[in-house]
Amino acid sequence: KATLVVVSDHGFAPYEKLIRPNLVLKDLGLIDADAAGKVTGRRAWCIGQGGSAFIYVLDEQRRDAIVAQLREKLAAVEGVSDVLSPEEFTKLGVADPQKNPEAPHLVLTTGHGYTFNDGLTSPAVADAGGAERGACLARSLFLCQPPQRDGADGVVVRSVNDRHARL
Repeated sequence: KATLVVVSDHGFAPYEKLIRPNLVLKDLGLIDADAAGKVTGRRAWCIGQGGSAFIYVLDEQRRDAIVAQLREKLAAVEGVSDVLSPEEFTKLGVADPQKNPEAPHLVLTTGHGYTFNDGLTSPAVADAGGAERGACLARSLFLCQPPQRDGADGVVVRSVNDRHARL
């Protein structure tokens, strides 16, 4: 009897729609841009990572209020599955922004068919252009549930879309 384990630091899943959180931040006055769309100022910024995105709030004096506002606004965006705070994402292995200045203040996740994009072009949720494309899996590996034993005959791994696969 042999065990085959396939591992990866990330994978790909198809998507049809782009989510542009930076446009939401711009609409809230947290990003400034000139007439050509070039960013001229930021009090918050989102870095998309395929199926997850990191929100950094750069305005230290108003950070708590901005984070609360963003949690509410971003949770209402089509395709956003979760808006995770440090209390939630540090349990999954993401650095705490109180201890690491490079850590995000919020983490966004999305579901099947969506990917995050850093653009400022309207609308906030847009068609990806007709062709089905591949993006990093719906949640980065650090956001997946840890493997759980399923009796003596294998391990059940909770996948990014909450489906189970037996190894």
